[in-house]
Amino acid sequence: MRSHSESAAREAMGRVQMREEVAADRVAIAALAGAVPDGSLHSLRRQFSVTYQVRVPASVTVSLKRQQGGVRLDQLSGRITASSTNVGIRGSGLSGAVTAKVVNGGVQLDLASIDGDVSASTTNRGVWLDLPSDAKAILEATCVNGSIDVDDRLAVQASESSRRRAVATLNGGVRIRVHESTPSEWLRFHFALD
Repeated sequence: MRSHSESAAREAMGRVQMREEVAADRVAIAALAGAVPDGSLHSLRRQFSVTYQVRVPASVTVSLKRQQGGVRLDQLSGRITASSTNVGIRGSGLSGAVTAKVVNGGVQLDLASIDGDVSASTTNRGVWLDLPSDAKAILEATCVNGSIDVDDRLAVQASESSRRRAVATLNGGVRIRVHESTPSEWLRFHFALD
């Protein structure tokens, strides 16, 4: 736990309850804040932050949800679902099926291989996908504002292409869907090779 001082961190820790639920098919971890002297949970949230570092076998099914923080995914190959509010999702060395949803943050994924459908959606930020050189996929991208950028090195066959919508085939394969739903002047979807 981090705070502006060690004593403040100790004090805040006394008001935070760590909850863990374990079942045969899932583990849930949560930090629940108690009330501070003025009865406000909001002021306690400003005093500290909690960082989770969870290690799992690479091929396990992973589902992560953050309310006020980002998600980082490294070297996973199972079914991956991640959602975040107010900070983005970053992933590297991913394979398998990936779903990433963010409100008020971006998505940046480096896919080691594409072994299942990939879906990335954001509100108020962009999406950046790095694809392996042997990628086989059907790319679908839509945005409300901004633009869609496809790396020139990707040998895609576009069936539909405009500034706001693109559908293209990259050697056949699984679907990669990308969507941004709120106007953003600088938004850019980028599909690129490693």
